[in-house]
Amino acid sequence: MSFTSSLTLNIPFQLQNQASIALKTLSVDPILRPDDAKVSYLISYISNCHYLHIDLYAISDRVLRVLANNIIASLKTIVECFDEF
Repeated sequence: MSFTSSLTLNIPFQLQNQASIALKTLSVDPILRPDDAKVSYLISYISNCHYLHIDLYAISDRVLRVLANNIIASLKTIVECFDEF
């Protein structure tokens, strides 16, 4: 099946360690339907900022929206944890 929908999220972090923790935390969550969606992660350093790049691919806009919502909710929890500690 072909992925017809895609989305790229670029999340800035002040520290490389934070971006790395976010990547490791998000990447352990399996895609429930791997035939319907795919996610890839990459960390880069641009202009004194570390970015977590998240590329999302899905078979439909609906699947992409659900996938993006889940990742954003997880990112929110990760950032809240950073703020607490």
